[in-house]
Amino acid sequence: METSKERTIVVLGASYGGFRAAQILAESLPPEWTLIVLERNSHMNHVYVFPRCALMAEYAPRAFIPYDNLFPALSPERCRAVLIHATVLGMTSHSVRFQRHGASETEKMDFTYAIYALGSGMPGPVNIWTSDHGLGNGSTGTKRHGITWMEQQSQMFVNARDVLIVGGGALGIQFATDLKELFPHKDVTLLHSRYRLLPKYPVAVHDMCVKRMADMGILTVFGQRVHTWPVNKPGRKKVQTETGAVYEADIVLCCTGQKPQIAILAAMSPLSINQETGRIAVLPTLQLASPRGQLLSHIFAVGDCADTGAIQAGNTAYRQAEVAAKNILGLVKGLQTGDVPELQNYHPGKPMIKLSLGIKTLMNATGEKIEVTENGKEDLDALSMW
Repeated sequence: METSKERTIVVLGASYGGFRAAQILAESLPPEWTLIVLERNSHMNHVYVFPRCALMAEYAPRAFIPYDNLFPALSPERCRAVLIHATVLGMTSHSVRFQRHGASETEKMDFTYAIYALGSGMPGPVNIWTSDHGLGNGSTGTKRHGITWMEQQSQMFVNARDVLIVGGGALGIQFATDLKELFPHKDVTLLHSRYRLLPKYPVAVHDMCVKRMADMGILTVFGQRVHTWPVNKPGRKKVQTETGAVYEADIVLCCTGQKPQIAILAAMSPLSINQETGRIAVLPTLQLASPRGQLLSHIFAVGDCADTGAIQAGNTAYRQAEVAAKNILGLVKGLQTGDVPELQNYHPGKPMIKLSLGIKTLMNATGEKIEVTENGKEDLDALSMW
């Protein structure tokens, strides 16, 4: 695929952050520019409803959203915008190498600006990908594959007598409360290495979650870090903690967090990674904080992979993408006028979370404000994203 480096912008990833960045760029880039979006999934994965769909697979189709609304209607006044279903394999400071879905050969594309929005790898209980770089079997990355995966997960939970959930973050709490409400006869245990749930939020969030799980009959165990994980074979699963305690269940769900997908950029510029956080070092403008001897300010990073100090969430990536895209538009205008643009800075907002505590129970927390309602939908309002 031939494009001009001088007039090409590449967005790597089209989830919450990449999707929003692509929308803004497609609406405002001059017609002589080309916008390329590389995304390994055929449909946008609305991952926040994945835990619910893994239990209630009838809603799984709603978690995979067509990319029909990614670009505005084509017109002569707008740039050429293309979405490519492909896996990113590598990059240099001004090029990206990728492989289209179903193809055997790889392709290389030059760019002037890039937005790195590859996010985080999903934890095992909601990870529909099975390989590090997305090169799974022929259907991986498609809606059909995702729905089939959800159906298999759902049946697995139906067959289990008891479930052990390791990790007391949002994912673990949602799985625990959904499971207990759908299958009240099953024993559900939540094992957490710390003594407080969701510590970035007010302690009242912890208290409400603990009370809700106690009322539902969920056993919560705090201060126990897993030392030995179960082997991957049929039969009962056992974990042993650092204190020597042993817990056993038919299913063990590892909900201990996500890993930012930085490998592509780290291979190109190892010094661009903050070794303490494992995320990409960025300026307030979301441009890469260029290491000595490298000029990488034409590359931006947003979402879970960017080290901004903000919480890792879809709404965070969305807001960061707006800043990055508008800054690129400013730089493009500067190329035309010769002016040096004044770029926007990203400022993290208050931590926000929308957490399900059962099929109908929802907790919303913004800063110190906490609200619990009983009007949640079974599909977690997934269709509102379409």
